[in-house]
Amino acid sequence: MLGRHVALDYPEYVSLVVSMGSPFKDAVNAHPILISATAALRGVHGRHVARNVKPSCFSGHCTCSFVKNMIAPEEYEVAHFAIYSKRDGVVEWENCIEDDPSLNDEVNCTHIGMAFHPGVYRVLADRLRQAPEGPHNPGY
Repeated sequence: MLGRHVALDYPEYVSLVVSMGSPFKDAVNAHPILISATAALRGVHGRHVARNVKPSCFSGHCTCSFVKNMIAPEEYEVAHFAIYSKRDGVVEWENCIEDDPSLNDEVNCTHIGMAFHPGVYRVLADRLRQAPEGPHNPGY
C-alpha cells in the first residue's frame, strides 16, 4: 500500500505498482488479529508510539495523505496491478482487487504464501514486462 501512496503523491519516482494481497480498498477491514496488532502498535492510553504514529493511525479515523490515497485515490498516472488470493486468510480478497478486472491476477495461496508461491512470481514477471519504458525502466 505504501507503493500505491508514493505512486499517487510522487508519480515521477514510480513506473509500476504491483500490490500483493494489499487491502487497498478497505485497509481497516482486516483479520481481527491484524486489527488487534495495529491497536497495540498505536499504543495504550492514546500516546504516540513514534514521531509519526498517532492514536488515529491504523484506524478508520486517520486523515493523513496515506489514508486519503487509500480511501479516495485520484487517477493513477502509473501502471498499477493487483495480485490477490481468495484463500488469503488475513485480508478480504475483495478489498485487494482493482475495479478493472484486467488489472487483477488471482493466485491460489495464503497471504504469507505469496512470498513463496511460484504462481505469484510468474504473475510478477508478466506484469513487470508490461511496465512502460522510462527513466525507472530503461527496457533491458
